[in-house]
Amino acid sequence: MEFQPYWVSVAATPLVIRWLLIHAQTAKARRVAGAVIFRASGLVCSYAFSCALALACVIGGWNQDARTLTTVIGTCWFLFSLWLWPATVVLDRNGITSKHIWRPTRFTPYSEVDYVTRMADREVIIYGKDNLLDIKVSQYHVGADELEAELRKRGVTYYKPLSGRQPGIV
Repeated sequence: MEFQPYWVSVAATPLVIRWLLIHAQTAKARRVAGAVIFRASGLVCSYAFSCALALACVIGGWNQDARTLTTVIGTCWFLFSLWLWPATVVLDRNGITSKHIWRPTRFTPYSEVDYVTRMADREVIIYGKDNLLDIKVSQYHVGADELEAELRKRGVTYYKPLSGRQPGIV
């Protein structure tokens, strides 16, 4: 039996992804010029690697005369990775901003935040008053406890869900 190098990637990929997700949960937010930046660094690395593999699928298939099939599969894979790409959440003196690489930027001033809640899966949802869009911070963003502390310092009401969708005050 001949050694196939792709088995190394099959064995190493789950370990690398698990390390990235653990790093994202234990890392601290970055502070820059009065702003606190919460990134999903583990997911960004995973999705960037996934985009690179999708492009390699398209290029490799193109060179092996499987142009139509690999182009469609690689393009769908690439677009799906971009669709799932996580946003970066920034807290500054004006409010909360959710920046994304291709979606529109969402901004909510602190005065327009109705309340914030942390769900059972550690996802944080920032609800705006009236018709403002909600900002979701996934469980894989760095510094979930730090986010809660920063929002409380800025006078934002923070709730903990009791069961299901009903928020309860902490």
